[in-house]
Amino acid sequence: METDIELENKEIVNRYKTLIRSMQDRLDSDDRKLIRRAFDLAKDAHKDVRRKSGEPYIYHPLDVDLIVSREIGLGPISVASALLHDVVEDSDYTLEDIE
Repeated sequence: METDIELENKEIVNRYKTLIRSMQDRLDSDDRKLIRRAFDLAKDAHKDVRRKSGEPYIYHPLDVDLIVSREIGLGPISVASALLHDVVEDSDYTLEDIE
């Protein structure tokens, strides 16, 4: 039987894959690498943070990303930025770390 954490981790990966699929026709390998680096950093920065609902905080930037990519149609730099939009505010990462 899977633990809640394992289920959450699967959901995080599924949301990331949904994001990538939503942009599939607009990404080259460099774009995919940029988004993956942003995702990995955001996931690490928010790893111990939960929303008031109890959900992992990383769900929020991933949800924002779907809005940015699907509804607004912005590109990979904007998607990476959306993933990172709360990192400096909510973690020990600095702007220099993100750069």
